[in-house]
Amino acid sequence: MRRCWLRYATLGLALTAVGSLGCRFLEQLWDRTEGCHDTKVALLNDEQTVGDAFIIGPDEGVTEAERLHSGQSRDITLCLEIGHAYRFRVFVNSVQVAVTQCSASQRQYDNTKPTVAWTPAGLRCIDW
Repeated sequence: MRRCWLRYATLGLALTAVGSLGCRFLEQLWDRTEGCHDTKVALLNDEQTVGDAFIIGPDEGVTEAERLHSGQSRDITLCLEIGHAYRFRVFVNSVQVAVTQCSASQRQYDNTKPTVAWTPAGLRCIDW
């Protein structure tokens, strides 16, 4: 009788260990296949740029809503997925003057806000 109880206890512990490992494995697998996360991205026309600029995000057109005066910024929401690149363009006086690709390097951006900044040095990806 005593041996039978010991076998059941050992079996129970083994199943618990395998079950908890299985849960962790499934959580990690879910995180990897979860896909993109809606993230606010700041589009910034640096205050050191002298004039207006149209900073255009993916799937946006050049409209008055995208015009940013020197020092202004606006937020857009993108579904960012780690490893994927997102294309941004800048127009000044109706001429495209810069293009860059920013690649998401984090799964989630809880403590940082990815920024695309138009600066005197060009179009930059910050905190990506």
